[in-house]
Amino acid sequence: MTKSSYSPAETDEDRLIQSHAERWFIRLGAGDISAAVMAEHESWMQADSKHQRAYEELEVLWEITGRFSNTPEIIAARQTVRPDRLGKVMAKERRSGLFSFLNIRWTHAVIAASFTLVAIGSLHLGYGTSSQVAIAGDVYETHIGERKKFTLSDGSVIFLDTQTRIIADFSPETRHVSLVRGQARFNVAHDADRPFSVMAGIGKITALGTAFVVKKTPSDVLVTLIEGRVAVEQQDQMTTITHTPTQPNHIGQQLAYSIKGISKANIVDIPQSVAWQEGRLVFENHTLAEVVSELNRYSKTKIVIGDRSLRSIRVTGVFNVGPDGNALQALQSYFSLQLTTDQRGNLVLISSDSDEASATSNIRSKV
Repeated sequence: MTKSSYSPAETDEDRLIQSHAERWFIRLGAGDISAAVMAEHESWMQADSKHQRAYEELEVLWEITGRFSNTPEIIAARQTVRPDRLGKVMAKERRSGLFSFLNIRWTHAVIAASFTLVAIGSLHLGYGTSSQVAIAGDVYETHIGERKKFTLSDGSVIFLDTQTRIIADFSPETRHVSLVRGQARFNVAHDADRPFSVMAGIGKITALGTAFVVKKTPSDVLVTLIEGRVAVEQQDQMTTITHTPTQPNHIGQQLAYSIKGISKANIVDIPQSVAWQEGRLVFENHTLAEVVSELNRYSKTKIVIGDRSLRSIRVTGVFNVGPDGNALQALQSYFSLQLTTDQRGNLVLISSDSDEASATSNIRSKV
C-alpha cells in the first residue's frame, strides 16, 4: 500500500495558493465554464507545481468524502445541524470559500463512519504545520509525457495517459478507484461479488467485466465504453450504456457528466477514442484553445494563445505527440500564426494575418 502525506511549514505564499485553489474549485464546480476561463485555470495550474498540488488535494478530499455522503451515519449527522446554524455556515462560505463546510462534513464523516482512508490532523487541507493528508490505497501515476500500463491486485489492467493519477482502494467486498486527474483506460477483471467502481469528479462509474475509458477535465468527466456494460451515477441521476456482441468492434458509446447532469450517449469510433494509448491525439472540430490545452498535457514547455480571437479557430486533425512532433509547425502553416516566447519560457501563438487566422480550417498532420 502506498501512502502520500504533506506537512511542510506554512507560509503566506502557501496560504495564498490555497485560497486561490479553493476559489478555482468553487468556480469550476459551478458549471457553465467558458473556454477562456478554462484556459485561465490551465495557466494558473501550470504556473507553479504548488498550484497543481493544492488543487488536486482539494479534489481528492472532495471525491473521497463524496463516496460516503449517503451513508446512514452521515445523513443522520447532517440532520443534527440546525437550520439557523446551517444558514450561518453557508453565508460564511459565500464570503470565505469552501473549506469550513468541507471541514464540518469531514468531521461528521470521521466520527460517524470511523474512516481510515484519510486522516487530517487539523481538518484543514493544505500546507500548515499541523496539516497532514494520508491517503490509504495504491497510487498509480504518470508524469508529463508518460504513458504507462499497470496490473492491479485483482488482475484488472489499467492504462494511464500523461499526467494521470489514480488511487486504488480494494477490500474483500469492494473495488474502488479514484481518478484524481488525467485519463485512464480500465480493462476490468470479472468478479461478480466485488463491483468495480471509478470515482471521478462528482460521479461514479460502475462496471463488471468490461473495458472503458474515463477522462477528467476541469468542467466534466468523459466516459467511453469499449465493451461490456457500465452504470454511470451523478448525484440523483443514473444511466447505463452497453456494448452488445452484435455491434462492430470499432463502435462504442460515450457520455459526459458534470454539475449539469449526465449527457445522452453518443456513438464514437473506438480506435480514435483510445488513440492516446499509441501516442496520437485526434481532434474533430475542436477549438484551438481545446487543442492547445490538450497538447500542453504532454509537454513541459507550455503553449499559450497570445490573441484571444484565435481561441475560436476550429481544428480537425490527427496528431502524434512526442519529441519529434510538429503540431506547432502545422498550426503556424495552416492558420498563418507566428510563434514567440514569453518571460516564463512559454511558447506564444500570435496571429500574423488576422483574416486568415480567424478562418476555419482542417489539419491532417502529425504533432
